[in-house]
Amino acid sequence: MEPIQQKPEPAEQQKPVPYRVLLRLPATDPAAPAEALTRALRAANLPFEVETIERVRQGDGR
Repeated sequence: MEPIQQKPEPAEQQKPVPYRVLLRLPATDPAAPAEALTRALRAANLPFEVETIERVRQGDGR
């Protein structure tokens, strides 16, 4: 007879905290620069806010 395996204790849920993530989109539609990204985030049910969208000059190493 095999011993009964106990289910592992679930990891303690931590309270979500906000993060700022900087993404560089090197080839995007200037008329809607973040449209594909925002669609993907919405489809994944990820809560997010768009703070700023900036155009980056070609070759800008920032």
